[in-house]
Amino acid sequence: CQENPKCRVWVWGSWAGDKKHYQTCTLRTLPSAAQVINKVHRRGVVSGAPFTWDVRNSLFCFSLVRPGSYEMHLLRMQFHKRWSIFACDEYTVVSNQSLTFGPGIKSSPVISDLQCSKGGEFKTALNLEIFLTVWNKIFEEGRWRYNSWTVKVDPDSVFFPQRLQALVAWHPDTYNGVYLNNCKLGLHGPIEVLSSRAVGKWHEGIGNCKSYFNNKCSGECLWGEDMFIDQCLSKTLDVRPRALEPKVMCESHCDCPSWYWCQEGKDTVSYHPFKSIDAYANCMANALDAELAASELEQ
Repeated sequence: CQENPKCRVWVWGSWAGDKKHYQTCTLRTLPSAAQVINKVHRRGVVSGAPFTWDVRNSLFCFSLVRPGSYEMHLLRMQFHKRWSIFACDEYTVVSNQSLTFGPGIKSSPVISDLQCSKGGEFKTALNLEIFLTVWNKIFEEGRWRYNSWTVKVDPDSVFFPQRLQALVAWHPDTYNGVYLNNCKLGLHGPIEVLSSRAVGKWHEGIGNCKSYFNNKCSGECLWGEDMFIDQCLSKTLDVRPRALEPKVMCESHCDCPSWYWCQEGKDTVSYHPFKSIDAYANCMANALDAELAASELEQ
């Protein structure tokens, strides 16, 4: 059921008077307008939902990981601690190999060597094609449809989903969708936060955006994925970013000089970058200590 985008409820058991469906598992869908599942107890039958789909401001989070890199160690630690994306309502990990991060947790494979060069005006990673492949996997699996927000998180971002859920409550979705601008220089890729409608527009409009900007640049624009999605959503698909939301990210490359100490307040959603297990864990500890201290002061 978790792997079928249309499945909203699973039922297993024996149907009274129906020998054909003795101890049978069925997958069932529901009208998209349905808001509440009412569970009815019946002897010999068990049922459930594959995800929490009626939670306000629910988060679907995903990360891309390169096999054999430091990202593998970070993701496995995060899973063990239930940190970062593994504290979201739903999550997935994407890679170009089938990787295991814990019991029953395997990556979704894509066809890519995950290699890219640096270039363009800002000499950044030209990773657009890599992440378009990743986004296509996200669209294919479809779990974003059943959550209020989709969040792309780099493995070296120290990310607090609960803080993000509190923050997006101030940014309700709109007809054309919403995404959060995390840097005064424009959207930066360590964390990207899109509403469900924004993801839908992004899904439908990628091809038009590529054609539009290839024409504007007389060829490829030599952008990274973050700049492309920012320009695509805002300039072509009429998905307007919210005004700068500095609490989304504290990063070394975006006017947050004290990023390394991870003590920018109990509502800062993420810190970046932390590429070793020790550095990542220290940042997490510092951030939680700051949150505890702030809570004590408020009492």
